[in-house]
Amino acid sequence: PELQINSKRYIVIDADTGEIFAQRGAHDKVAIASLTKIYTAIEALERGDLNQEITTKPSDVFDPSSTLMGFGPGETFTLRDLLYGMMLPSGNDAAHAIARALGYQEGDTDQEAVDRFVGWMNERIQRMGLTETHLVRPDGWGVAGHYSSAHDLAAFTRYALRYPTF
Repeated sequence: PELQINSKRYIVIDADTGEIFAQRGAHDKVAIASLTKIYTAIEALERGDLNQEITTKPSDVFDPSSTLMGFGPGETFTLRDLLYGMMLPSGNDAAHAIARALGYQEGDTDQEAVDRFVGWMNERIQRMGLTETHLVRPDGWGVAGHYSSAHDLAAFTRYALRYPTF
């Protein structure tokens, strides 16, 4: 039967095989907002230890108009707790804290550390052959040049599902 899907862009795939059953606009590059956090979570799982402690900084605190885990500067959480705060309430603050802490190298500013982490995400995306994705932030907060496609999101989510923690 004909699918009754009203979305401009979608893809329906078999998560095990990658077989595509249906799609429309699946290769359109569009803003992806908080779906970015799938990419951030996997980078964090591959680079961090779930029990490592991360202390928040003022740069991690977001405006209340943003989706938040909700913390102040100087609070300490495990990476596991921050991942929950990023994925469940879609905490932009948690995504930033994770990227800042895991991307940090001696002498970095907070922004340099976040940029390094995002660079690692983009490198992974390129190595996977996902040509319709480019990330600028770990949280997906709307900025120019930050996009993906339904196709790339589906392919990456299939990869992410290999992780039981995810």
